[in-house]
Amino acid sequence: PFQREVSAAFGELAVPLLSDRQHIPFVHRVEVSGAVRAEHFSDLGNRTSPSLNALYQPAKWLTFRAARTTGFQAPKLYDLLAPNYATTATITASRGIKDTLRNNEAVVGTYDLTTGGQPQLKPETSVSRDAGAVLDVPFVKGLSFSIDFWTIDYKDQVSAPGYQDLITFFPERVTRNSLNVITGFDTSVINQSKVQTKGVDYRGTYEHAFSFGRLMISASVSDQGEVIATATPSSKPTHRIMPLKGSSSVFWSHGSWTGGVAVNYQGRYQPYAGATTLYPSYIEWNPQASYDFGNRAASEGAWGTIFKDIKLTVTVINLFNKDPNNWDVANGRIVMDPRLRRYVLTLTKKF
Repeated sequence: PFQREVSAAFGELAVPLLSDRQHIPFVHRVEVSGAVRAEHFSDLGNRTSPSLNALYQPAKWLTFRAARTTGFQAPKLYDLLAPNYATTATITASRGIKDTLRNNEAVVGTYDLTTGGQPQLKPETSVSRDAGAVLDVPFVKGLSFSIDFWTIDYKDQVSAPGYQDLITFFPERVTRNSLNVITGFDTSVINQSKVQTKGVDYRGTYEHAFSFGRLMISASVSDQGEVIATATPSSKPTHRIMPLKGSSSVFWSHGSWTGGVAVNYQGRYQPYAGATTLYPSYIEWNPQASYDFGNRAASEGAWGTIFKDIKLTVTVINLFNKDPNNWDVANGRIVMDPRLRRYVLTLTKKF
């Protein structure tokens, strides 16, 4: 019965408390806001997710902001109801998996895996907190910087358990032979007791019109660090390393032409704490060029009649056709397009 009906309602209220009209020193704007989302799931019942936000501007060019948000996510129907199936997996010594029931003997080799749906899965809930600042540099028009610190605490996050967690905390999911040697694992997803992620996001932008055209530059970096997961309330936390990610773009426009390049970056990293493998960094280049036939400078004569209000854009994604790492794709830690080089042609017309 792969079926679920969901109905939801969302409300938000913003309250401006102070502004520059009150002529209070170091107060340009103070605002608080709140929101709530109410949902009804045919298989899970009613859920609500509120959030609170605050904003303070001591001056027009400086903003401080903070937020606290609760989240809810129902388990996927596939994770609940998928049929069981069998496969195999190879565990190498670099994984550092130990059999705690056999004097920490190394678990190395090819093992049977069983996976499938788990009807007893509970919904995920989360609480996120973030605080940051935005600086619009007053003496350099168009230049802006921002920094945001954030944490997300998950409860009952649905994820696939690691082999070490299965051996230590879920022995009923480990298959052994008559000699008590491991022969297989049940890697169906579980509810992790607690998962915490935290990080810092940095961003800078600059936009200015020169005699040779308008220049637009942006760059952002996300430093997430570790994901700390606790499989059960009594288990030891495990640490998963997340790579440094960044993106930047440089675009120039003049008259009817706009062109530039967007770049995605992922730093090298260890896939998990204690691993001997180090995955390399990579960069993805995505150039783009567009021509606006509707621009006044290009809308004269016959061309203006035929191509009025038409814009043509050409984009190349993954210009150098760089291959992603298979581990990154499987674990969702990838910022590049896994479909390799692609060409996108976009034609838009205003009516």
